[in-house]
Amino acid sequence: MTVSLRQLRHLVVLSEEAHYGRAAERLGLSQPALSRSIKAIEDYYDVILMDRGGAGAVPTRMGEQAIRLARGILQNADHLDETIRAEADGMAGSVFAGIAPLAASVGLSGICAEILASKPGIRLYTDVQPNASLADQLMQATYDFLLCPPLGLPTLHAFDIQPVGNIPFDLIVRAHHPLAGARHLAMEDIRAFPIVGAHTSPAGRQAVFDPGTSFFGLGPLSLTCDNYDVLGRVTRDTDSVWLASRFAVREQIAAGELVVIDDDDLGLPDTVELAIVTLKSATLSRATLEVTSVVKKYMERLT
Repeated sequence: MTVSLRQLRHLVVLSEEAHYGRAAERLGLSQPALSRSIKAIEDYYDVILMDRGGAGAVPTRMGEQAIRLARGILQNADHLDETIRAEADGMAGSVFAGIAPLAASVGLSGICAEILASKPGIRLYTDVQPNASLADQLMQATYDFLLCPPLGLPTLHAFDIQPVGNIPFDLIVRAHHPLAGARHLAMEDIRAFPIVGAHTSPAGRQAVFDPGTSFFGLGPLSLTCDNYDVLGRVTRDTDSVWLASRFAVREQIAAGELVVIDDDDLGLPDTVELAIVTLKSATLSRATLEVTSVVKKYMERLT
């Protein structure tokens, strides 16, 4: 197409003003320049778009159709311009994030609330996945970044790791559980009860290895689920021991429904590190940089 957006805008403005002088003034052109612009479109297509009468102008039937289509083209062009400018400024765009279950339970709702409030033009799409499957998805460019424990990722040399804090790692049980309040517990005490937690690997019969495999020497998990609300309810209603973090169940602990048990003698880690993970070879969009900045600040306040 050799007719420019500038010429289409001339045609639309002329149709709105129905007068060459007023249209030229609105466009910042001389009247002869506007006339030449419209004439160039007509000559190119060998049609008459505007019937001229003195300084006035009335669209022909072909002109009405052309003006209708031109308006749509100009609106799309303006939208394209606005979108690119907004994305270049980091104020708009789509961002895809892979989140480990523990990280999601601790901070995802707060992070999403901050993004919606402070970056309303950004569309954030989150996917909660087992930590073991996140790296492959990032390598395949499914996600722009991950929020997860970095030690669970293979081939760390392929990633940029930006630590965002450590969260407590706890054993959590229901109030009045037989282990609640007990001191100097041994592994045998814990293994006497069902142990539940998030998937340690992709689940399903075709998984590479058992998603309930032994975890820190505690034995196979009796139940794996990436939904922390489900795990919290199961823990509240059974004698299960839940591998989680007190940060994920603050409200339930405050309400007296769940308690953290003493694990000082079990040799378990006290905390789990979380990090923002990106590909070293990736060029991040401004929107992704804006989102990861919000994530970093939120997690640092949280931890």
